Amino acid sequence: MLNKYLALITLNSPLDDMNALIKSRNHASLPVGGRYRLIDFALSNIVNSNITNVGIIGDFKNSNSLSDHIVSGGPWDLDTKNDGIFFLTKYDSHSSTVNSLKDFEANFRYFLKSKQKHIILIDPSMVCNIDLKKVMEEHESDNRDVTIVYKEVNDLSGKFYQCDTIELNNENKITNFGTNLLFEKNKNISLDIFIISKSKLIELIGAQIENQKYGTFKHLIKNNLPLLNIKGYTFNGYLSQIKSIKEYYDFNMDLLNLDIRKELFNTERPIYTKRKDSPSTIYKDKSCVENSLISNGCQIMGTVKNSILGRRVKVDEGAIVENCIIMQSCHIKANSHLRSVIIDKENIISEGSILNSSPSYPFVIEKKIGITKETWNQLIRGDKND
Repeated sequence: MLNKYLALITLNSPLDDMNALIKSRNHASLPVGGRYRLIDFALSNIVNSNITNVGIIGDFKNSNSLSDHIVSGGPWDLDTKNDGIFFLTKYDSHSSTVNSLKDFEANFRYFLKSKQKHIILIDPSMVCNIDLKKVMEEHESDNRDVTIVYKEVNDLSGKFYQCDTIELNNENKITNFGTNLLFEKNKNISLDIFIISKSKLIELIGAQIENQKYGTFKHLIKNNLPLLNIKGYTFNGYLSQIKSIKEYYDFNMDLLNLDIRKELFNTERPIYTKRKDSPSTIYKDKSCVENSLISNGCQIMGTVKNSILGRRVKVDEGAIVENCIIMQSCHIKANSHLRSVIIDKENIISEGSILNSSPSYPFVIEKKIGITKETWNQLIRGDKND
């Protein structure tokens, strides 16, 4: 069964407030959990289900970081002679529309050349650890045209803003799509995981093209709801959407919860990432670390609480880091105090700096700008250009 499936990772654009973190990287290559990237979860879900043909399609803005991370797909065992991982053609590189049917049309040769009969589409901004083999089995059990994976959420609490929600009838058939605007509490949240046969997808796209109707893949599914047998698959595990700064911060803080971490990073379905050779972290005598994820190559001489540190972060003596996300190669100098901030790669926080923000509105220090007391005052006043 498994060799009948190929996977498409559909890159979507996040909300505008993420610009500070994606100026120099693709959204899918955002660092999470200290040593992983956002796309690692989607790729790992795919290869853990023994799928060996993977295409990446959609928003390739600032894609150098993404291609550098994936390279030939070695960490996911996708550097094979047959199949493997492919960056697919975007119809119009200047278009802001993601996952346009024109992008799918531009890659018809890839679809026709592939030997697989079914396609799984996955959006990497929806983070979970899911057994796709069970989704495939249910999809094939009653001759569905399309399967959409969803999670029933009883209390949104501000989460999953602007993601798709679905409505189902008593036969588990999907009758409607909608957009979550947080007006209701009980929702069936789409994981943006779809299964469809390759022949059916080509047939539907061909009909749209013939009628000169170009939308997105989701528009295609919505427009054909009455004509297709589209059913849902219920997912009951941990789910997080990462399309905003707040969601990015909350997800990283969730990883400090041992139960969530055990579910996401379980031995049965591991999460793989690009390997980097780094020395062990050094904890000096006066260091204090509580409930934190510390990556390799760090030097901890100060205090770190409820925080996530990427590789090669240095925290000097007297510095305090609380509820923060510090990306790799940052240096937090002596007697600085950071609370609820996100600091991008290769920043130096000067001695004695005090950076305070709220978990509800975490402040972001962009990559390589460095922070002195003067710079911080400029940021507070809004003097610094974006």
